[in-house]
Amino acid sequence: MTADFPRKTADEVIAELAKRFREPARDRRVYCVLGTYGQLEKFTPRLRDLCQKNSLSNDGEVVAFHDLNKALIEYLEAQGKLSKATELADKLRDKELGRLMNETWAEWLSQQTGKHFGLVLAGFELFFSYLDSNALALVRQYAINGKHLCLVLPGAERDRQVWAFDETPEFRRQITGLVSEWTYVLNDGGMSA
Repeated sequence: MTADFPRKTADEVIAELAKRFREPARDRRVYCVLGTYGQLEKFTPRLRDLCQKNSLSNDGEVVAFHDLNKALIEYLEAQGKLSKATELADKLRDKELGRLMNETWAEWLSQQTGKHFGLVLAGFELFFSYLDSNALALVRQYAINGKHLCLVLPGAERDRQVWAFDETPEFRRQITGLVSEWTYVLNDGGMSA
């Protein structure tokens, strides 16, 4: 029988993530936190602050927080590719833009996992707008050699399936490949009382 997706309060999820990030990773460690936009609006800044204070991991191990909406644009700009991406978007050349974004995502993720012990990734709107359905599979590929990655996604679990952007049916996407016992569903407002 498949394990259930744990439903936890924000405080319980943070405690669980801190425990997981401190454990040695002998297998692929990809965690996920699901919640409504309202819940994540309160939860995500707490998680970002803990990453900035290096409170989620052991001494000497950095867990970096990244909002992908911002990080991917900044990376495109740093690589001198932002104007090309903008031009492709303006001309509705989606296939070319998709290839450029997939290359950018792979380069950025490789660079970040090389620099940090762990990553917490949030802000997936740009990511899912321009990347193909296999792009998230890269996270599992890079969660090796003791690396831990956590995805903070607006979404829900229904019938043992994870749906990103569940609140907006026209953008809803099924997410596969997550370990159910490491996929936490927020069951409170994202803050402690």
